[in-house]
Amino acid sequence: MSTLNLTIPLTIPQLAEILRAQFSPQERQQLVELMQEPRLKLSKPKPSQPTLADDLREAFTEVKAARKGQKQFRSLTNVLDELQS
Repeated sequence: MSTLNLTIPLTIPQLAEILRAQFSPQERQQLVELMQEPRLKLSKPKPSQPTLADDLREAFTEVKAARKGQKQFRSLTNVLDELQS
């Protein structure tokens, strides 16, 4: 596999000249084919289990609701009793 490291901004003709010098005709053809393919939109599959971000989002929503008086939290004693049983 060939690599290309760029450290300065290049114009398109300058980039093309570097690619001609660095890549074989076959590698250049592969690059052309890749660039002509329609861009695939990669969607992240939704995990079946809630993520940490989902848990935090839910927690913040509950805290906001409690501050507005729309929700009342259980006492820590009740939560601990429930966990023990």
